[in-house]
Amino acid sequence: MERVLVLDNGAGDIKAALIGALSDESPNVKELHIPNALSRPGKTALAYPASKIGASRRPNGMLVGAEMWDAPDFAGMSVRRAHERGVLTSFDTQRDVWASLMSSDRGFALTKLERKSCGLLLTEPIGTPLHARVATDELVFEEFGFGSCAVMPAARMVAAGRTALVLDTGFSATTAVPVVEGWEIADCTRRLNLGGKALTNQLKTTVSYRSWNMMDEPVVMNAVKERLCFVPMDFNSDLATCQRGKELARDYILPDTTAIGADPLGHVREENEALEEGEQVLVMNNERISVPELLFTPSDAGLPQAGAAEIIWQAIEACPEPVRPALSANVVLVGGNCRFRNFRERLVAELRPLINEFFDLNVSIPDDPVKAAMRNAVQMVVDESANKPYRFVTKAEYEEEGSHRIATKYFCRDGDSDPAAMADSLEETDSD
Repeated sequence: MERVLVLDNGAGDIKAALIGALSDESPNVKELHIPNALSRPGKTALAYPASKIGASRRPNGMLVGAEMWDAPDFAGMSVRRAHERGVLTSFDTQRDVWASLMSSDRGFALTKLERKSCGLLLTEPIGTPLHARVATDELVFEEFGFGSCAVMPAARMVAAGRTALVLDTGFSATTAVPVVEGWEIADCTRRLNLGGKALTNQLKTTVSYRSWNMMDEPVVMNAVKERLCFVPMDFNSDLATCQRGKELARDYILPDTTAIGADPLGHVREENEALEEGEQVLVMNNERISVPELLFTPSDAGLPQAGAAEIIWQAIEACPEPVRPALSANVVLVGGNCRFRNFRERLVAELRPLINEFFDLNVSIPDDPVKAAMRNAVQMVVDESANKPYRFVTKAEYEEEGSHRIATKYFCRDGDSDPAAMADSLEETDSD
């Protein structure tokens, strides 16, 4: 295998790395981080510079992947995602984004001929429906012509062969996945149907109700959320502080596209920054804490599910007793929502009373929780001595056996069970 393309195919963003020839002593690794979406500028937005539009296939008037970040104006921008509730559903959209990722002007310059000798290491959510798995194989082997493919959940990449409880709180959902010796226990996984997208939507609704109408500004409001929101250590106390005065209030200057060189997403107003004529100010007060608080108390948004700390406890308790101490001693937090200030500290405070008092509790966040899965996968591929909890399936195997039979090869360890027998069972279930 000459090359390996690692693709952490998130619902919000794609984190990708192209590893050079594995025979090299120090393979060359190139990274890309792009939105996993197509976007359409608003009707009144500034014109997108034609020189920055790539040559990949695209629907008329749409920006593909990283082109969205070069837009001079995000006002009224609409976004089309390839995933719905975390599961890949729009394969046309995904094909366009992947094509841009592999193009010469916007991506890795990976031609179809080169892809024939390239392996693809791809992430996929636990519990993906079988028909989506079949469609993904068609996209990988038939549309893009990769020579081989290995599929795994992002949590398996994060654990990198170790035993860990991985909390992945991303764009569409928050999942607690127990990983034992590098392999996830799918039956013990617990999911909270709340992620970064829902938090942004909640912020849009709240702000639009009491201040500016921001319902058509998802990109701008996502930036406001990331720059100003934080997790409260004591929500009721901080809420009382917000009601008494403006100790937690901050101003956000909404984007002004008429100003040359202005940030198209706006910016946080500094303490002594003077307001210029015509600037629109969004005052953020209790929204700064009430939006991230939903990750810990989703019932506040009408979602009858356990919060982030409780789903970790539920996932650990669902596992066999011998592995529970090791899981609680290595809880790893990944995903964009981990970057909220105080997220880890609040999680530890809520989790410690739930975990057995005789168990050690160690909760850690990688240096970059968004790219952690992709970078750990790169390390597993490059390091020949590393435990490799994945299997590459070749295009010849796919053509001979089909997706129904090779699906189990992605998710079963050697000796766990007979892949062919498990595939037969999947086929019977699917036909029923």
